[in-house]
Amino acid sequence: MKVGNAKFILPTLKSLYVFLIILFFICGIHNNSFSQGTGTITGTVTDADTGLPLPGVNVQLRHTVLGTSTSLEGEFSLSRIEAGSYSVMASMIGYKIQTIDNVAILPGSPAKLDFKLAMSFVEADAIVVTASRKAKSLSETPNSISIISAMDIRKRNSVDVRDALKYAPGVTFIGGQVNIRGTTGFSRGAGSRVLLLTDGVLTMPGDSGDIKWDIVPFTAVEKVEVVKGAASALYGSSAIGGVINIITKEPAEGRELSIRSSQGIYDPVSNWTDRRLLTTQGDIFYSESINAFGYVLAAGLRDSRGFKENSQFFRWNVFGKAKYKFTTSFNAIFTGSYAYDDHGQSIQWQQYLGQGVQPYLAPLGEEKNTTLSKKLFLNTTLNQLVNQKLALKFRASYFRNSFKNDFIDNQDFSKSQRFRAEYQADIEPSVYHSLIFGIEGTYDVVEGNFFGERMALMSGSYIQDEFKISDRLSGTAGIRIDISKIFSGNDESQVSPKFGLILDAADRTTFRASLGKGFRAPSIAELFTSTSASGFKVIPNPDLKAESSWSGEIGFKTTIGRNILWDVAVYPERYFDFINPSLGVDDTLALRIQFNNVQAARIRGIETNVASTWFGNHLNAVVTYIFVDPRDLNTGNLLSYRPQHLLTTTLTLKKGIFELGADYRFASRLKKEQLEIFPDDPRVATKILDARGVVFRQTTLMLNAENLLQYKYNQVERNLEPARQFSISWQRDIKR
Repeated sequence: MKVGNAKFILPTLKSLYVFLIILFFICGIHNNSFSQGTGTITGTVTDADTGLPLPGVNVQLRHTVLGTSTSLEGEFSLSRIEAGSYSVMASMIGYKIQTIDNVAILPGSPAKLDFKLAMSFVEADAIVVTASRKAKSLSETPNSISIISAMDIRKRNSVDVRDALKYAPGVTFIGGQVNIRGTTGFSRGAGSRVLLLTDGVLTMPGDSGDIKWDIVPFTAVEKVEVVKGAASALYGSSAIGGVINIITKEPAEGRELSIRSSQGIYDPVSNWTDRRLLTTQGDIFYSESINAFGYVLAAGLRDSRGFKENSQFFRWNVFGKAKYKFTTSFNAIFTGSYAYDDHGQSIQWQQYLGQGVQPYLAPLGEEKNTTLSKKLFLNTTLNQLVNQKLALKFRASYFRNSFKNDFIDNQDFSKSQRFRAEYQADIEPSVYHSLIFGIEGTYDVVEGNFFGERMALMSGSYIQDEFKISDRLSGTAGIRIDISKIFSGNDESQVSPKFGLILDAADRTTFRASLGKGFRAPSIAELFTSTSASGFKVIPNPDLKAESSWSGEIGFKTTIGRNILWDVAVYPERYFDFINPSLGVDDTLALRIQFNNVQAARIRGIETNVASTWFGNHLNAVVTYIFVDPRDLNTGNLLSYRPQHLLTTTLTLKKGIFELGADYRFASRLKKEQLEIFPDDPRVATKILDARGVVFRQTTLMLNAENLLQYKYNQVERNLEPARQFSISWQRDIKR
């Protein structure tokens, strides 16, 4: 469907956003005071066992948009509350949610509350923000969601956020590319069916359309939320398979400093080099608040010789976040990050007829192939609390991505710029309805010889209502409209509805069901890539159409006793115009890769997750099993690069300041029909055991072993996965 002339659309969008900014500031000026006759809630939050104050606890006034967090002393205050009776909820990762009902608010008479939070043996009901674009309890969302905490990332000696996500239920990686329940497969870095957000803001480049994991240093990460299933009704393109939201730390009350260092070594399993295969990491984090101003600074450095020839890398990144409270109801947040990555690049290992396989060596002549990548991300968020029933949010962001290949057979380069703006309104008209409305626009400019000179324009609007049907039954209904224009490509429009139901069958048992439509516009890379590397030719397909899907889920979650949490979900996903790379041979017998639309595809499966704790929270276990049935409905074959059986197990033993942990990952062997390039190559299952030991003190000491059993495997043909690695790390935390 044609969307009209971009010369008309772009000025119209600019005018609209100027108008919204003016309206935003008018609200900030004229709605800075609430109605007369308002009251205040003050209080403290402490640990129920120790009595110590808990800082950083989220405190929310239910059925309003009001909320705050506790100070270092565990104190909080909510002001300008209209007279009436309310419920107040306190939540924090690792603790059970506590709600105090029937809190009476009277003008001039502050209400005082004292929360005593008990530790949670299993994470049954955490607060999440991604599924609904605002804070909600897990029991109030119809989607399956996984949460990765800052401690999960820290203990696994992560190079970036991706390392900790490997053990998130429903998440796998194929050739470094993220999959949620098998949606993405492996598209060689061109496009993604998983959307990456940073603090709710799109953080993906306008050219390749993939995920750049190094854009945020992991020391600045508070938690990561993973929403499974189509989320296009709220987030638009690329959320067709799910959403990953990296939530960064808020400025600390007082001062907080962390310094971290890590040294590692790969096991010398091959004689391809006499050098020790060392890795080095260093990180620093600092945060403080001064009156109405608070800020976060973080930086990280990674240097590795790699475990095989030409797998070395040198990376560094920096991150900054500043928050200024103009008034109690209006604040601004400024975020910026920069990442530099210079790494070796080998598309396949060394293998020639009659000379055998050399999996640790790059092909002759390609030993010095490198790629230099640079990323810049900037965002401004304005938050306006108009009254306790209405909150406004405006975001404006910029993402610049550039890379240059220094290959023996090409010197390709690309630079893309993505400009984006979004306006969102949260409305709580009554205790029975919670509305969210928003509009957004994205404009991409791409330069270089890899994709050519390209421009793309996308705009969208969405609305969602979360409504209460009865005390135990609630629902969600929403819709989003997207219009995209890729110059020299296809124009598209999409309508994405969403429906959900949540039934609290018992105090500790919840049933959920959801159905939503997703879509993904093809990335610039999938449309226009034209290059040659290592004997492969990638040719463009400007006629590629957007893909769409219907995604459903039925699941339940229950707590058995105090120590077992069981979650099961069954999900069918039906794709139309499914985008998939296909292999061919040109006239010169060179292998040719092109992205094409598969007429129809289906991914269905079941996910079950059991989390348990024993012996007074000293022993914790998490077991996740997923069965995936991904099919090309035209041929009946399995879709490529998607294992059918996935198992992850995490076991943690805690005693005092000591912790021992082990993680195991299993992915079944790919079938011959699932290999795109070399289907006759040998195939093995993935069987990886990682182990760690941690000593928690003011200076934390960590010992990690990755691929402890030295298992040799590959997920993509002729690309060996990392060998065994040992590392030792320490981190010093100072809070004042």
